[in-house]
Formats: sequence, structure tokens, C-alpha cells
Amino acid sequence: MLLRMAKNLQCDIFPDRVRLWKGATLLRDLPLQQEERLEEALNRLLAARPAGMRWQDNVTFRLGNHLVNTFVVPWQEGISSLEEMRCYAQSLIPNTFPELASQAMRVEFETLEQGQTALAAAIEQRIWQLLGDVARQRHLRFRGAITPFQFLLQRYPEPLPVEGIFIVADDESTSFACRSGHRWQHVHKLALNDFSLVEQLGLVRRLSGLRHAPSFCLDNEHWDIRQVSLAG
Repeated sequence: MLLRMAKNLQCDIFPDRVRLWKGATLLRDLPLQQEERLEEALNRLLAARPAGMRWQDNVTFRLGNHLVNTFVVPWQEGISSLEEMRCYAQSLIPNTFPELASQAMRVEFETLEQGQTALAAAIEQRIWQLLGDVARQRHLRFRGAITPFQFLLQRYPEPLPVEGIFIVADDESTSFACRSGHRWQHVHKLALNDFSLVEQLGLVRRLSGLRHAPSFCLDNEHWDIRQVSLAG
């Protein structure tokens, strides 16, 4: 009976605000105050949730693009376990993201198949720890975090296209994960706030050589997916 009473909450984290959902119902949208730390904002947000028994309700955090560093991990012959692939992906971070070389990072895979190039996400370990700490402070069960690409790809009808550009964005940056020849090829993360999404897509298509590939964008305002063309 208690399990049926448990609420599953989702918490969005954006550069300028945090939001709390229960399923498809938006419970609260909270702008971040000037110089407010993320931990403080999340505690303010979750303090206003509907009342429930301690440790009964669950919370999952949906990360903004600014908190996630997405990259391609080539398949390596001889790898025989998920942990080996994760260690190999970890070894790529200092060269892929030099600015993160001194940070403790957590690697999660957006896609991972035997013999195939993987799409991976690097998240600062301190962020993951912070989210777990906030959940415990509010007496909630921490159910982990979802990256924008994870959300997008879980809702894309299989199989993935031979060629395609998958797009996630927030107010700080836009990431484009490019596929060609049935494989992930590269990820471009742009911070071009003066350019529209269509203009950025045109640039990525020229850089990647995928001028005619279909493009799919996650709208994380409403958590749905739409196809994008150069016509808008």
C-alpha cells in the first residue's frame, strides 16, 4: 500500500532556474537567485513539494546541458565488460575536455553496443554527490540523474538512423551528436547565444559533412522531441 502512495518526482536543473514535476504536472518553477548555489536552490524547490512520509517519495534529477559533457568513445577490441569500457572512456576525458582534467568525473553511457562506437556523458562527481546529498536532506529516495541525450534517445523510435543529428540545448549551450554510417562520429558543443538553433544546425552540418541528415531536437521546456530543418 505504501509503495502505491509513493510519489515519483522529477527535478529539472537549468542554468537560470529549477523546476519540480510529478509526472506531467509541473508543481513549481523556481528562478535562481543571484549568486545562489545549486544546493540552496534545490533545497528551496523540494521544500515546497507536496507533503509525504519520510523516505517514501522518489526523486530523479534531469540535468541541463550545461552540466553534461557528451563525447564519442570508439570501440576497443579486447574489452570484455562494462567496467573496462567505462575505464577506457574515463581515460579519454583529459584530452577530450582539458578543462576537466583535474576534476573527478563520473561516466555514463547514453548508448553502448558490442563492437559499436558509444555515446558517453561525463558528469562532475561533485554534482552527482550534491544531488544525492540534497535528496537525503529532504528525506527522498535518490533515483539518479537523467541527461538530455538519454531522455532524447530513450524516446526516439528504434532503430537509430544511418545518418542523423541529435540536438539538446539550454540557455548556455547546444550540443549536436552526429551519426553517419550507423555510428556516432562526433559531438559538437556550441555556446553561440547570438545564433538561432537553425543557424547553429547549418554550421554543424557543414562541419560534419551531414548536409542532408535528419535532425531531432529535445525541447526540454515541455520534454518532447521535434524534427528540425534549415527552414526552421
